[in-house]
Amino acid sequence: WDVISPQAVRRNRFYQELLVPIDAPFFCATVIERQEDQFVTLGVMRSGTDGYITPEQCQTFSLLAPHVRAAVRLQAALEGRGANVLAGCMETLSIPLFICDSSGRVKILTKAAEALVSSARGLELRNDRLRAALAREARDLEDAIAAAAPIIRTPGPPVARAVVIHGPSPAKASPVVLEIFALPGRADTPGFPSIAPQVLVVACGQRRSDCRRATILGAVYHLTAAEIEI
Repeated sequence: WDVISPQAVRRNRFYQELLVPIDAPFFCATVIERQEDQFVTLGVMRSGTDGYITPEQCQTFSLLAPHVRAAVRLQAALEGRGANVLAGCMETLSIPLFICDSSGRVKILTKAAEALVSSARGLELRNDRLRAALAREARDLEDAIAAAAPIIRTPGPPVARAVVIHGPSPAKASPVVLEIFALPGRADTPGFPSIAPQVLVVACGQRRSDCRRATILGAVYHLTAAEIEI
């Protein structure tokens, strides 16, 4: 009522073609984000039965809108950068982390991961791909990454696989235990680009949970669950 008269409503195409058919003649709205090719709005719409939006309701809307604006801007800032944020967190914790695309090419790695592939412990970067020095372990690593890739596109909980890298001189250094699992992507939604799916390869530290230890024992010695428990 404060922006258009009842007479103008009957001549306004926006009202007649959109708001009248969906019975939403009363609304208040604000632009959340404006860019060259698009803008994002937040609005509250009421039906003819609901009646006018009251000044108190408009005030509540004005208090909520800045929080929604901040959330939308944060979402836009993080789009496509989820892997970088994760890598930054792992960098702070000094955790060796490799983030690969679905084909296995390394896109991001932490400094701890760089040190690991430079330490002659049987893991290396070759043509931007994570490789094991020993042929059998290289196949295991490739298979684990390939197995994680389809999971990226399939709903459900992440499935981790463990690969043990002994290196060329297993007697001189402890083996490197890698856990490989999927970081799911997100499909395109209107106004926001997709988040590319990733495969995470994490080198485990010395402190391991019983569940992780069981996974490692099974991968190294091919033990059954009962044998691991014993």
